[in-house]
Amino acid sequence: MARRFPPRRLAPPRPLSDPRGRGRAARRLAGASGAALALGLLAAPGADAVPAVAYDRECYNPDQPIIETGSGFTPGTQVVESLTLIDEDAAEILAAFASPPVAVDPLGAFTRGIKAPPLARRADRRELALSAFADPSVTEPITVQWTLSGWDVSISSRGGRVRRHGRMRVEAWGWQNQGDTLYLHYLRGKKRVRSVRLGALSAPCGDLDVTVRQFPFAAKPGKWRFYLSTTPRFDPRAAWIRFQVRLPRPHRPARSVRAAGWRRDGRHAAR
Repeated sequence: MARRFPPRRLAPPRPLSDPRGRGRAARRLAGASGAALALGLLAAPGADAVPAVAYDRECYNPDQPIIETGSGFTPGTQVVESLTLIDEDAAEILAAFASPPVAVDPLGAFTRGIKAPPLARRADRRELALSAFADPSVTEPITVQWTLSGWDVSISSRGGRVRRHGRMRVEAWGWQNQGDTLYLHYLRGKKRVRSVRLGALSAPCGDLDVTVRQFPFAAKPGKWRFYLSTTPRFDPRAAWIRFQVRLPRPHRPARSVRAAGWRRDGRHAAR
C-alpha cells in the first residue's frame, strides 16, 4: 500500500547532475511512456495484428463440438466462414457448407462453438476439411485445415474364419474423443470372460491397426460378443462397438464364411 504524506509545497526541481533527481525524472518519463503506449493499444485494437483462427483439436467426429478462436480481425465486423470437404487422395471436392457469421468484439477477437458436419460420403473413413474465414477487410481468407473422421472398427481374418488359435486384424479409426488406449472385451452371454489391451491409439484421430490372436485364452465353442472400448474393464455406459461371432467346435469348420465371419451388430456413443 502506498504511503500517504500530508500536503506540502513542492520543492524546486533538482539539477540534472543530481543522481536522485535524474532517477526520479527517468521514472516519470518511463511511466508516461508506458501510459501512452497502453492508451495507444486500447485506441486501436488489432490495428497491426494479423488475422488468425485456431481450433481446439486437429481431428473431429461428425457432430463433435468444435471451438473456434479468432484474433486480429477488424473490430465490430462479422467474420464469415465457409467449409469444404475434400477427398485428399483424388483431389476432389465432396461438399461445401456456409456457417452463420460471427461478430468480432472490440479487441478484434471471437470465440464460438459449432458442430462438425457429417461425412460427405458414408463409406469414407475420413475426409480433409478446409475452413476459410474472412471479414470485409481481409483480402485473402484465413484457412484452417483439419480432419473429419468417422468412428468405427473393422475386424478381418484369413478367409473370414473364426478359429480358437487363429489371428485377426483389428483396424480402428476416429477414437480420439473416447480415450487413449483400445481394449477388447470378450463376453459369453452376459458374462465378461476376459479383457485384453490392444494398443495405444495414435494422434490426431485416435487410430490403431494391429494383428492379434482371436482368442488369447481357452475359449468354449459357441456365440461370443466382442466389445471394443477405451475402458480397461467393460463399462456398458462408455462408448463401445460390438461384434458378434460364433466359434465353431474343433474339427467342425463353419459351412460358409458368412456364418463364421465378423459381424458388427451394435455401437454405443457415450454422452
